[in-house]
Amino acid sequence: MKKKLDMRTRAVAKAKTSLLKPINVKVASKKQPIKVLKTLSKGRIKLTAENTKTLMPVEETVPEKKPTKKELKAENEALADKIAAAPDAPRIEAHLRVGELAVPVDVGSLERTLGAGMYGHGDGLVDAWPDTAWSGLLAHLGLPAFPLDRTVAERPVKRLVQRLWYEATQGHVPTERTEVFAARDAEGVERYKKDFPNVAVEAQAKSERAKTSFGRKPGTETRYMPTDLLKDKKLALGGQQAPLLAFFRATKFAAATTAEATAGMLEHGLVTATKPERIAGFYICTWCKRGLLVRNGGV
Repeated sequence: MKKKLDMRTRAVAKAKTSLLKPINVKVASKKQPIKVLKTLSKGRIKLTAENTKTLMPVEETVPEKKPTKKELKAENEALADKIAAAPDAPRIEAHLRVGELAVPVDVGSLERTLGAGMYGHGDGLVDAWPDTAWSGLLAHLGLPAFPLDRTVAERPVKRLVQRLWYEATQGHVPTERTEVFAARDAEGVERYKKDFPNVAVEAQAKSERAKTSFGRKPGTETRYMPTDLLKDKKLALGGQQAPLLAFFRATKFAAATTAEATAGMLEHGLVTATKPERIAGFYICTWCKRGLLVRNGGV
């Protein structure tokens, strides 16, 4: 026979049964103190919103602060200054089309396009264009382009690119400079027509020199002999050409090497922070193409 359970026995049995039931703990047990876990496992405290908040504090998330308009403006200005200080920074470029050829142009900087100012002479985008683009622009101006000599063609080509740059970025050439631009364009075209015959002669002479100098001992220097055009007393050349002309007049137009011409230019007032031999070599080459100098072979 089953023994009847009194009320005391029933209470004890009920308590033992309740201890066997799993407790739904909402807090990660691994992060709780040992005393708290023992208390929870024995069922001595009741889980509430208050004690669970105390046992496991919730990390408060700080809302992200949005920058003010003033801060955004300062940030944009700083970024613009950083980009301006780095000429090689990534940028979107425009293009000039010459026939089917597209060549890069910087619509934000005329100096970078032409190779002037902070970009130095000969370091512009135009200077990196292929000969095809230069020849196409000369043909557009109605000028002969073969053989192509960039030193002689530089003025009319860059004058045309400058005009096209203003028309593309501002819609027209600045009104106050229209007459000046027209005069300089005409001067550049006339100078090219005058100097181009010497380009063909120099190209032929260069070809002949290449044939005769093949196998010549390396290290020999070329001497440059002044022509009657350079000996003209009425000839006046300004800028960095003046010291070179003064040097040849001081030597009574004797033949000279590039090294001798460089030393002479420095002696007669050439002041430059760059390599002086580069300037001397540039103008000697230009004078050869203009017929002011001729190469007199190696020494």
